[in-house]
Amino acid sequence: MDDYTADYVTNIGTASGCTLDLNGFRITTSQVIIYENHVLTIIDSSEKKTGSMGALWVDGGHVTMRDGSYAELIASYADSIKITGEGTVKIRKIQMICETGGSDKKVVADLLEPGYAVYLVDEKASPATYTLVNGYHNRNNTSSSYLQQYLPGDFKDSPAVLPEGQYYTVAAHTHDFADSAQTTCACGLTCDHATVNADGECAACGKVFIAEVKDDKDNISYYADGINAGGNTRSGLDAAFAAVPNGSTVAVLGGDSITAYPDDGKSLTLALNGKDVSNIYVGRSEGANSLTVTGTGNIQNIYMHQDNEADLTGWTGKMEQLYVYSGGKVAAHINKHIAVRPRRTARRSMPSI
Repeated sequence: MDDYTADYVTNIGTASGCTLDLNGFRITTSQVIIYENHVLTIIDSSEKKTGSMGALWVDGGHVTMRDGSYAELIASYADSIKITGEGTVKIRKIQMICETGGSDKKVVADLLEPGYAVYLVDEKASPATYTLVNGYHNRNNTSSSYLQQYLPGDFKDSPAVLPEGQYYTVAAHTHDFADSAQTTCACGLTCDHATVNADGECAACGKVFIAEVKDDKDNISYYADGINAGGNTRSGLDAAFAAVPNGSTVAVLGGDSITAYPDDGKSLTLALNGKDVSNIYVGRSEGANSLTVTGTGNIQNIYMHQDNEADLTGWTGKMEQLYVYSGGKVAAHINKHIAVRPRRTARRSMPSI
């Protein structure tokens, strides 16, 4: 077989799918266009993987690319191209085209299989360089206009074909979250914290969360320690109390020196789950709050302000001090593990966090 040099080639593929083996040859320096209802997988079984074509334009069909060198890669519809990364794909330009006649028209492309990423290769460098294309990671992109080049960051601004010796390729990629404070990989993927253990640590990125909240649809939100507007540390537990709606249950996952200020006229439940907390100030501003504490865990201090109440009957553990201000109410099984300190003043102001 010799190189096929027609001006353009259309509709390779079948409705049920077939495989095109480039076998080291070139199919046109112009365009290969794959229309609707044509499904194609492209491989190159040759030893040196020298199979190539000009522009591969997928216009309604679907192509899975395992091998081949391409001057340009064009997609017109959602999910029309998939690069598996199993072989040697080389692309010198990537772009998306979509209809401009309506703002509702969206082009969405997930070019990569999970576990792979796009790299920019420069074979003329010595040694050859492989640069991870920052920000590219199975990410959906939408547009109602022409996207000159479907790549983010430094690689997005130029519509030009890469010079000889440079190309985009796909290679295996393991997401790397450098430390527990960094939850975004170098490829741009932000950790979704899909697996968090009982101590609040995310299995993927290592970030430690202090509190967990599950809504009535079993959607879970996690809260970590952070910095407030005043530059001081704010516990994840306090952030959870402030964010959740009335009637929510906030579960403690871990952390040290946990201080929280349930407020804003809410009725909340605190599930200790065997964890310890430091200080809980119930009610710092106007409005009545109700806090129910359940589970087992030690509490250093609870401060109960006027017109606020707490139910500790479902809690077991030790508490150093229970401060009850005039007008505050607490239901608890008082024993030697709780020291009660009545307060006569209805003090509202507490140190800022």
